Amino acid sequence: MRQIFRTSLFFASMVALSLTARAQAPAKAAKATPPPAPAAAPAPSAAPAGAAAPVPAAAAKPVDPPAPAGFQKYYFVMLLKGPKQDQDKAALVKMMEGHLDYMEKLATDRKCLVDGTFMDGGTWRGFMLVRANTVDEVKAIADADPVVQAGRVTYETHPWMTESTVFEKQ
Repeated sequence: MRQIFRTSLFFASMVALSLTARAQAPAKAAKATPPPAPAAAPAPSAAPAGAAAPVPAAAAKPVDPPAPAGFQKYYFVMLLKGPKQDQDKAALVKMMEGHLDYMEKLATDRKCLVDGTFMDGGTWRGFMLVRANTVDEVKAIADADPVVQAGRVTYETHPWMTESTVFEKQ
């Protein structure tokens, strides 16, 4: 059964990638427009005496709160279209086979509870629901995926919770 699902998922991924390439073809032929000039940064405001300086958003550490009693924390990993979409067909097939093997290993190890591919060819490429102890562990899992390593996709991680009984039988 897993092999049938895997074959179907591989076929759906290839169709979605083909549709994406076809949809992007006219856009590549159109004349490129230069990106807009960056807006000037606002002048820093003076903080009241004794107040701590604000932490820039880029420097803020991701929030990783604990789940309350009766709930279990997981991590939702959104796979996004990456910067490298120019793999030839043979490289793409090999990469996708590696990705599917990796997803199967994560499922066998019970690290990934559910994963899937979005079929509309948009920026959202797929997702994983990961069982891990920390966001750093999730990042290590995502970084080891062949499609992430190749730059085909990037990802975002989000702590997510549900009642403790939802996945207890899986």
